[in-house]
Amino acid sequence: MKAALKNTGVGSKRSGFELTSYYQLDDQLSIDFEAALTETNLDKSINGSDEIPGAQKQVFSAGINYQINERWYTHLRVRKFGDYPLDDNQSADGSTMVNVRSAYQFSPQLAVKIDVLNLFNSDDHDVEYFYESQLPTESAPVADRHYHVFEPRTVRVYLTYNY
Repeated sequence: MKAALKNTGVGSKRSGFELTSYYQLDDQLSIDFEAALTETNLDKSINGSDEIPGAQKQVFSAGINYQINERWYTHLRVRKFGDYPLDDNQSADGSTMVNVRSAYQFSPQLAVKIDVLNLFNSDDHDVEYFYESQLPTESAPVADRHYHVFEPRTVRVYLTYNY
């Protein structure tokens, strides 16, 4: 494997654009959308590439918020990361995560919230790197992808009492 970027001292140029929009459609329903598109390049190519490892080029997030009544609401949120470069001219696939929350306010003091994280049980990679590592059974280091997948679908329940 060739020299890692962190040891190069090479500068970079970054530019981009962000858009954030919030819309209240009526008393009960609102939507929001956020997008960031960026271009990042090293001042000098390393290993034949001027891309910055780990730099996200496209990030999108959107939500739907529904206030069913004064006591009950629900939110649905999606987050999408686009493909991004890794070290050694490799690239990581993007990822998509969907979460939902519903809550009910029994009284000014008592509420319950339920979150379903990773609603569709995606096994996309939360983070990914490319570097050399060596397992005890290997005779030499091997350049490979190292990643952490999203946590599986998870349900969390919160009971809140304010006094």
